Amino acid sequence: MVGIPNNRRTLYTKKVIREEFLQILQTKELARITVKEICEAADINRGTFYKYYTDPYDLFQKIESDLLEDIMGNIKIQEKELDSWLVNILIILSENKDASNIILSSKSESRLISSMLSRVKPEALENFALIFEDSSPDKLDLYFTYFVDGTIGLIENWLKNYSYIEPKEIASMILTILSTKIK
Repeated sequence: MVGIPNNRRTLYTKKVIREEFLQILQTKELARITVKEICEAADINRGTFYKYYTDPYDLFQKIESDLLEDIMGNIKIQEKELDSWLVNILIILSENKDASNIILSSKSESRLISSMLSRVKPEALENFALIFEDSSPDKLDLYFTYFVDGTIGLIENWLKNYSYIEPKEIASMILTILSTKIK
């Protein structure tokens, strides 16, 4: 029904806009993408685009927000164990592979990444304090940075090249790396 928010036509139009935008993002950086380019790819007029989004940055933020909402809605915050929710995150990322790859590759600008890091950092630092027993808080923070960057790289590579590997197995690899102390 026209005029009803989130009717089938509206949902379909938004889906097409997002899919085409993500396709463009695979070959072009966000700052160089125009509304005209998105509209041509999605076969819509500019008015339709502006009905839902103010510009490509707004579209990117909405895609990221939806993914973050999906992830946070599927993580039981009261579960302290990393392995209890890591698999859920990986499943959601793999189900949204195109968006996930783009968001992960632009991690310095990503609200998704910063939100996730703020959620896991306290527990990760506690784990690192057990693994690297005599480390100062500064060193623990450096371990965390190393682990985060390596984990994001592992997940990006998995999504791009090895997505046939189950999320549970990837989670197991990440946890193995985290718990391994190199001597």
